[in-house]
Amino acid sequence: MVLCLLLAGGAFAYVSYRDSQIKRVKVGGLITSNTSQPENILLVGSNSRAVAGRAQRQAGSAVRYLQ
Repeated sequence: MVLCLLLAGGAFAYVSYRDSQIKRVKVGGLITSNTSQPENILLVGSNSRAVAGRAQRQAGSAVRYLQ
């Protein structure tokens, strides 16, 4: 039990240390949202690789294509 607590405490300390190394930037001019109301967030992007070449289509894929 003590070993589990020591491991959990060490893991927490390590994650806290690594998190403190992330450079943060304060952004002025942002408005705070009313947390009592739902909020919609629009994400825009594309997951299509139709116009990519063969190497780009394979990038990030777990499937290996035979040539």
